[in-house]
Amino acid sequence: MKLQTSTWALIAIAAITTAAGGIIYWYDAQIKPQREAKEAETQQVFDFEETEIERLRIEKAQETLLFSRTTNPERPWQMRRPEYAPASEAAVSYLVNLLVEGQADQILTVPARQLPEYGLDQPQATIMLDLKQQESRQLILGKISFDGQFIYGTTDALAKPATEVEIFLLPIDFQYAINRELAEWKESAAPIPDSP
Repeated sequence: MKLQTSTWALIAIAAITTAAGGIIYWYDAQIKPQREAKEAETQQVFDFEETEIERLRIEKAQETLLFSRTTNPERPWQMRRPEYAPASEAAVSYLVNLLVEGQADQILTVPARQLPEYGLDQPQATIMLDLKQQESRQLILGKISFDGQFIYGTTDALAKPATEVEIFLLPIDFQYAINRELAEWKESAAPIPDSP
């Protein structure tokens, strides 16, 4: 039995299509879920809940701000430094939400000697968190990325000497959350109603 050339071509195309389909199925079933799980795991900046944060300190070149959680649900945060005053719930909650829910767009592993390129040798801000169970964490914020959409940051990595450091490409929202006037961090006084 002799097959024509066109029949052989159709058999070859069917075999290639079947093999390609098998490879795609294997990739979708095995590799893709593993990669997605790893990306979801590594993209989260911190792995604690908002309720675990007891104190929050922001150190910038010109000032240090310190906030403590209170037991009052109407005023959950108290400013302790530079002034003792009720904290703006909106300002503190915005930053806390970024810290808890924040996602890194990309994670770079770079030699520690390259930290100045990312502004992490002299950071614009360091956010220190005291958590329940006597744990503490920190987020160090460096330069803004070249496109202005992200800010470079690293977590607890600088606390211990290392040859390589993980640097996160964080949303620019972190910049907006910390660069506020002192008055914005304090709860504004309730307006006095007009007398009739």
